[in-house]
Amino acid sequence: MSQPASIITGIDTPSMNEVLIEKVRTDTDPSVEETLKGSETMGTYKDLLRDANVTLWQKRLGERSTRTATIYLKNLSRFCKENRLLPSELIRQRERERQKLLTKWRDQCATKFTPKAAGVYIYAVLSFVKFMGKKTSVPSLANTNQTPSIMDEKIPTQEQIRKLLNLCNPRAATIASLIAFAGLRFESQSKLTLGDLIDLDIPQLQFKNVPALIYIPAHANKTPVQYFSLLIQDGCEKVIAYLQWRRAKGEQLTEKSWLIANLRGGPLTPDMLSDIIRPNTKTILRSRPYVLRSYFDSQMLSARVHPNWMSFFMGHRGNIEAVYTTKKHLPPTMIEAMKEAFKPAIEFLTTYPKQDAEEQRKKDFIKTVEAITAAGLFSPQELEALILQKVRPRNS
Repeated sequence: MSQPASIITGIDTPSMNEVLIEKVRTDTDPSVEETLKGSETMGTYKDLLRDANVTLWQKRLGERSTRTATIYLKNLSRFCKENRLLPSELIRQRERERQKLLTKWRDQCATKFTPKAAGVYIYAVLSFVKFMGKKTSVPSLANTNQTPSIMDEKIPTQEQIRKLLNLCNPRAATIASLIAFAGLRFESQSKLTLGDLIDLDIPQLQFKNVPALIYIPAHANKTPVQYFSLLIQDGCEKVIAYLQWRRAKGEQLTEKSWLIANLRGGPLTPDMLSDIIRPNTKTILRSRPYVLRSYFDSQMLSARVHPNWMSFFMGHRGNIEAVYTTKKHLPPTMIEAMKEAFKPAIEFLTTYPKQDAEEQRKKDFIKTVEAITAAGLFSPQELEALILQKVRPRNS
């Protein structure tokens, strides 16, 4: 019976015998080493994939997260370039020599980067070394969960979000809106299609319901479970404006069209999406793009959305996902329950002037009163008291 498949599956299990690992490791082709070392810059990070062992390692990482696999490959490449060393040469080093080099790399990273960033650079190299069955121990970094560069980062106000969106082009405004108003990560946006916008009428380019329901499949979520989110009116308008712009350029929009696309209608990577809005967030908000997701989170918290629902709308694992992550098309009762849970957050997320939201609230309430009056459920005195209580401004 052939064993490599089972060996690869458990290749990073601590108890695995190094003899078994030797069976799936291969010697790096000398011609590959000569090609890489012959390059003045040792090539790009993708050139490391010419090494079969690096390819196997990245493939294994990609089974859990393609983004992590790419980041780790880039960090391994940086380590190799700065030390003028190939991955295969690192593995062939004696344990003490390799230990000394990795400790030096650890100290360099701790000096150059924040604890969290330094940890990623170090763990990438250690991951490859461990994958290749080589034992090593590098002193741990302290406070790797801390991010000093963003500890003082301020959550944007509704006015700042409105200013940001008004100064963005249609595509950038859509990307920013999907984060700020629906909490969608770049990883999710890069993999969504127009068919995942459940309430979007593609031929008419309009939303049938607002807030609009968005389906995020498991492969588009950082935690591999599918979930749903909702997009308020502000975001829906930006999406429609962007799609109208694409159609005007001659693109044929279908359910399989990418939600966010390049000029040829093709997909964009998460890093590309981040780079598109980074200049605007840096200039206007003086923050990284991901602060928009913090805005979504904080506004739901201010609206006192139930923690279980907050976790669900953020794409995290929780109690609600077991019920809402079985199908793409949900029954109306479940959709209504979701919208009711989300409803308190709308006025905290919207960037429309407060008086407009207040006027709409009054109009909605008056319609309800009219329906109640027609049904004869309250006396005139009770209705008058209810109107005085509800229609007056909230801060009064």
